[in-house]
Amino acid sequence: MSLASQSKAGPTAQSIIELLDNEGISLYVTGVANGIQAANQWNAINGDPKIYCANGDIPLGKDLSKSILRLGVSKSGSSDVLVPTAMMIGLQNMFPCR
Repeated sequence: MSLASQSKAGPTAQSIIELLDNEGISLYVTGVANGIQAANQWNAINGDPKIYCANGDIPLGKDLSKSILRLGVSKSGSSDVLVPTAMMIGLQNMFPCR
């Protein structure tokens, strides 16, 4: 399945980036980020590969979330990439595991 065909499953990252000043949208993106952080911690606890490797917890405010989403859209090669996918791609590129 291509990234472009996934856009019917939810809002695209590109459409959300410009709306991050809206409190509801900001809460949605924060929830997505918290879910990815929880999955990353779960992987670490269980000895599975981490999704991304940052030093300590990252407070994902509006500005950092915007940067991560933009990076994820850019690296995905698709303007139709979903928010969770763009967040994971952005986090992996911003905080790579080496």
